Amino acid sequence: MSEIRGWLTESESSALAKISRGKIVLEVGSFCGKSTITMAKTAVKVYALDWHKGDIIVDKSNSGNDTLPEFRQNLHDANIQNVVPLVGRTQDLFDVLGNGWADVAFIDGCHLEESVRADIELAKRCLKSSGLIALHDWDREQVRRAFLDLMGADSVSLIVDSLMISKPIGAKGIGMSVVMREDLLTEIACLDQQLTNHVAAKRKAEDDIVAVNGAMQMAQHLLKKINDREAVVKQAKDFKAGTETMAAAEAAEAAEEDSKKLQEEMRQAREASLAQTNGEPAKTE
Repeated sequence: MSEIRGWLTESESSALAKISRGKIVLEVGSFCGKSTITMAKTAVKVYALDWHKGDIIVDKSNSGNDTLPEFRQNLHDANIQNVVPLVGRTQDLFDVLGNGWADVAFIDGCHLEESVRADIELAKRCLKSSGLIALHDWDREQVRRAFLDLMGADSVSLIVDSLMISKPIGAKGIGMSVVMREDLLTEIACLDQQLTNHVAAKRKAEDDIVAVNGAMQMAQHLLKKINDREAVVKQAKDFKAGTETMAAAEAAEAAEEDSKKLQEEMRQAREASLAQTNGEPAKTE
């Protein structure tokens, strides 16, 4: 997955894949899907929460840009079917995700301390008592301070590069007996599928419009050729008609001249005949 944008090292990817195996995962901060796909390959299901507008702390150049299309395309290219995108911010979805349903929460959202604290509070609420928190960018002071203030240093189990993996949260989890609202997540998944279908239909319509425009241009080109050919045919017919008219006129003129000559010869013959009858010598001209 080196072509997918993201900041996971190989060691971090391996650790995430290991703790996600056979689990239900909540991901907070998906970016373009590198970590999402890593976990989805071993997890039962991944709920990927991200507002897809970037994180100015990590990548100022990408802040404000919509990464959702790239995220969806990367999931499609990797043939990942067990990811449910949750588009929004932590505060938008905090009250609707329910409690005590996730096995693993991977946090890699906004890296401001207050944002990390909000993400950890969401993770605590969603995780089972046996659930783990995996927190990326542990080397950043605001990230590390937010976790240690909320969970304590004794909650840290393992650090791989800049990935921290906690111990099971145990009693630190909030409301762990409440089941997640599956109907809501199903509705979210349906809406996501509808959006995907809508985008596909829009692309097909755009392709159809391009095809129709191409066919219209081709038809106009053929029509012009037909009109040009008809014009040439008309010119040829007009030329032929003109030529035939000239030939007919010349033939009529020649026939008239022949008629005059014949009439003259007949006149001369009559005069010769009369002269012989009267015993006069015939006149010749």
